[in-house]
Amino acid sequence: MSRYIRHGNGREWRRGVYRIEALPKLDAMEWKNPRRRWGSSFGSYTGEGDTTLDLTHVPEGLAALASCRYCGGRHEAIFPGTLVDMGNEFPRLLAPFDPWRNQHAHCGQEPIRWRTPGLLEEFLSAFIASSRLDLARGVFIDSCVHLLATDARAYSFFSPALPASDEDALVATEEFRASVRAFIRERKLDLLAAVVTGESWVHDLRQDSPVRQEGLSIAYVTADYGKASVYPIRRHAAGATTGPGELLPEALFRGVPGSTRWLDTLFA
Repeated sequence: MSRYIRHGNGREWRRGVYRIEALPKLDAMEWKNPRRRWGSSFGSYTGEGDTTLDLTHVPEGLAALASCRYCGGRHEAIFPGTLVDMGNEFPRLLAPFDPWRNQHAHCGQEPIRWRTPGLLEEFLSAFIASSRLDLARGVFIDSCVHLLATDARAYSFFSPALPASDEDALVATEEFRASVRAFIRERKLDLLAAVVTGESWVHDLRQDSPVRQEGLSIAYVTADYGKASVYPIRRHAAGATTGPGELLPEALFRGVPGSTRWLDTLFA
């Protein structure tokens, strides 16, 4: 059986099967920024401790993402309208980020310890288990974004192929994320977490001469924080990069995801 289906109730992930959804089309009449500006930066600001606030032009207006590199803490918002519309209200709009920055001021000395919700742990364990079966059969694990709701339903979307141009890739990324946000609004989801999974190539920078390592990447974000990990893949045939293989049990990397292409601002 394919791990991806287009029916069911969204809880099939407990059996390693994921319901693939279609994204809604964006309504051009609701765009606040022209398409060519999507993904362009309005500014990046460093705050208390080692927090960063990134402001980006998105279809709906201006997206704000605050992140802490020590604990993985996050805080997101979208300010609807154009900068002209916001005018003198802009400082007031950013005011809620000040207490968040203060909360993370001492993470460099003592990072906040986030506890992964039990339901999310179940989802991640189920995905790793099904990935082991796929790898043993030589099945490639495509990049996929999953929305996990508090009622245990999961909704999945294949990540789009990106254009070669960096500027076009930014636009395509923002179009995808805006469509996912529209899906969340339409379904009135009580979102617990957003997860992106897939095979990737990484470098272990802890090595003196880092070599490229094939792995299974898993990153997730909640309304409060994010985490990422990479599990090495070992193919059965020496030197092979495809075909049957196995997922090694010890993660090559565990840490905070920082900016995550497919997940940023989904909680905004």
